Amino acid sequence: MSRVAALLLSLALVAPALAQDGPPPVVPAPDAPKPDAAQPVVVPADAWEGVEKVPVELVHRWTVGAKLRYQTRQAVNVDTAGMGPNQRLDQTFGVAREVLEAPEGGGAKVRDTYDAIAYSMEVGAQSMTLDTRDGTLSGNPVLDAMGAMVGGAIDTRVAKDGKVEAMEGGPALMERILAAMPEDARAAMRENLAGSLSDAALTRQLQESHIVFPGKSLASGEGWRRETTIGVPNVGDLNLVQDYVLLGVVDRKGVKCAKLLVRARSSGCEARETVLNGMPGTIGVDPFEATSPVLVRLEDGLAVEIGPQTLAMTIKIAVQGQEVTLTNTSTVRCELLPDEAPKTEAPKTDAPR
Repeated sequence: MSRVAALLLSLALVAPALAQDGPPPVVPAPDAPKPDAAQPVVVPADAWEGVEKVPVELVHRWTVGAKLRYQTRQAVNVDTAGMGPNQRLDQTFGVAREVLEAPEGGGAKVRDTYDAIAYSMEVGAQSMTLDTRDGTLSGNPVLDAMGAMVGGAIDTRVAKDGKVEAMEGGPALMERILAAMPEDARAAMRENLAGSLSDAALTRQLQESHIVFPGKSLASGEGWRRETTIGVPNVGDLNLVQDYVLLGVVDRKGVKCAKLLVRARSSGCEARETVLNGMPGTIGVDPFEATSPVLVRLEDGLAVEIGPQTLAMTIKIAVQGQEVTLTNTSTVRCELLPDEAPKTEAPKTDAPR
């Protein structure tokens, strides 16, 4: 396999992790200006179908002992414009969530335990599949080691408004994966995983399922904004502006839910110096934008559906005199599974200590 192909294979594993943190660039570069704050969110006409346009105040109400199951599915296509093998990655994560604490003043401590992991990857003519639900192994020991996440747990403390204040368990999750790998692969993979599975990175990732509410009643068409950052592997932090618009109330399988439309935008970054698979180079990200629907259960503020969200990100890489432009198109959907959904057998939970 050529060095460029090896680099692309590595990026196939890490590029989809938009919400995760990555190693900081060797020489930091300033972000581009933030997206235009005055640009309104455009709501498609079909987004209003079935919506009752009434005021809503979104509130988180946690119950100790409540148990939930979420499933996130993501399909990623990477077009290399002929500079290497194109890639496709389909991944599924199953998470069992339990509310451990819910103080009277608001907020909660929750535990998320991975109960299913599945990867299906195609890089050129090569294909690999891992699925812990039926025991399928890819034959690639590094990829198969990701199955060790099943049974691993992370604890999250969430504020009254939904903001993730702290979490723990990321490093222990990384050690589970490394322990399942061949010994000669652990050092390199430790460096690769350290950014994406750090507590700080997972905090930002978990924030997506704990929506931060504005703390007031909103009329249909009104909204609020969050400005934050995201981490892109081998790039570092990028600015991210999230605009939420309340459409109104809809019925989802007999459950009343607030329907939101969320637009996320980033101005990307110019080329930054970094190290890719041990090779010095530069990597930059073009501006990008994505819009997705979100359904929030009115009775307790739980997100029951997020997405589908389709995001096209252009990544420009230069390494050892070769330039590669990747177009990374990702479609992701997260949903709360019904109580009667089949449970996945999982090893005993490795709860954070």
